[in-house]
Amino acid sequence: MRIAPWMALCIGGITTNAQAVEICGEEVPSDSDVVYCSGYGQGPISLAPLLELPNLAHLSISFAELADPEVLGRLALTSLDIHDTPLASPMTAIAGMTSLEHLKLNKVGDHTFVEVSALTELRVLTLGSSTAMTSAQPLAGLTKLTRLTLLEVPVTDLTPIAGAVSLERLYCASVPVHTVPSLSAMTVLESVTFGNAALPSLAFITGAPAVKHLSLGATSPVDLSPLSTVSTLESLDIAMSAVTDITSLYGLPNLNKLRVFMVEEIPQSQLEQVRQGHPGIDIVGP
Repeated sequence: MRIAPWMALCIGGITTNAQAVEICGEEVPSDSDVVYCSGYGQGPISLAPLLELPNLAHLSISFAELADPEVLGRLALTSLDIHDTPLASPMTAIAGMTSLEHLKLNKVGDHTFVEVSALTELRVLTLGSSTAMTSAQPLAGLTKLTRLTLLEVPVTDLTPIAGAVSLERLYCASVPVHTVPSLSAMTVLESVTFGNAALPSLAFITGAPAVKHLSLGATSPVDLSPLSTVSTLESLDIAMSAVTDITSLYGLPNLNKLRVFMVEEIPQSQLEQVRQGHPGIDIVGP
């Protein structure tokens, strides 16, 4: 039932005269700043009612078929999350959303994501599940990023992110990364993940001043020797990776967790040396 404008809504025990707007089969107070829209089991969904929400800042859309995706370009959002929802290319509306600070696009179709290059205010970005994204070049100008997540995209060269010196977290899963720029200028980068990567060397991490957490799951081959200089490192995940030598970890003063699940080639003597040198360390595996 659509609630009439004159009817009062009780939200969190507070009575308000806000009108309700129907979106994705749900009624939302017209003063809402957050909307979660699931189109599961519904036909094409119109986004036009969102224009009736003057305070809208955060929008999440999932499992939907959008009748009018161009409406997105008319919304002054700071956060947008779209997943399992096909978007036609080019994503012109997305390119026009220059106020966005948080953006997640996953399972929206095969896109190069070139449109994100215009979104220079982005702080948090997730891009995923697109065979067309073969280059990270659209990310080159996103210098304000603090968190970058890439999922299941065939990007091999991350050199374009070198200017993202405010990065705090870099996460790449099922991305065949081969080339990574030096992380030495990323002074607040604490967490780095490469899953199923093809890294020929970890030299990029030499001189990284703040990295605490490094995950290299199912990555091969891996020579850990560059880690000997990463004194800030607290946890390392090399599960299912082709590692045969961990002597470079002996001198790391802050290491407190090591995951070596299904890594059978590491000598037991080296694991014991790590245990002795790091009392209380949590070693998971092999």
